[in-house]
Amino acid sequence: MGSSSSPVRCAWPQGDTQLRYPDLTGLEYDKVRSALLDSPAQVKLVILDC
Repeated sequence: MGSSSSPVRCAWPQGDTQLRYPDLTGLEYDKVRSALLDSPAQVKLVILDC
């Protein structure tokens, strides 16, 4: 195993996502993660319909 100096970025495509610009037109994982961490809910559920 090695290590990487650049973080892994994930963007979930949406209906109008442009594959050339997923970070601009997709939903970034970091935004979903932040919303979950900021939520006062005790139970959190994320459903990915692939």
